[in-house]
Amino acid sequence: MLNLPKGKICDISIKSPKNALLHYDDMLLLSIEQNAIFVSTDALLPFMEQKDGVYQWDFSRVLGKRPREFGGKSYCFGDAADCVIPDTDKTGPAAISLPNSKIAPISVAIQGKIAVSMNLTAMGDNDDSDCSHTQLVVKVTFKYIP
Repeated sequence: MLNLPKGKICDISIKSPKNALLHYDDMLLLSIEQNAIFVSTDALLPFMEQKDGVYQWDFSRVLGKRPREFGGKSYCFGDAADCVIPDTDKTGPAAISLPNSKIAPISVAIQGKIAVSMNLTAMGDNDDSDCSHTQLVVKVTFKYIP
């Protein structure tokens, strides 16, 4: 859960420590509420609806489906230039920064709430190492107007 500041959120930064390493199998998605923040492969995007330009995560829409490619291009909300996600079955850092110009739809969606869920979801292709990920420790920083 993320405890939200009172006021209008202008910027969200989600960063792992520089020396932190993340490993997952086969696909990974980070969401705040149902708003997709990053997705390890754009093969999942056709299974998601958009609301105000933000992909909405709903596991029931991918359950039983088989994305064509696990190694597709990663997707970060707002095409964030400062976005790092390791490829599937590779070890590496994960970080994203959502600037003021991009965060507005998510800010509006969570406005007025005191806490929201932040979820890291792993999905797989039905082999023995599926749906697994190592721990991801992140620091979430909000800039806001009280």
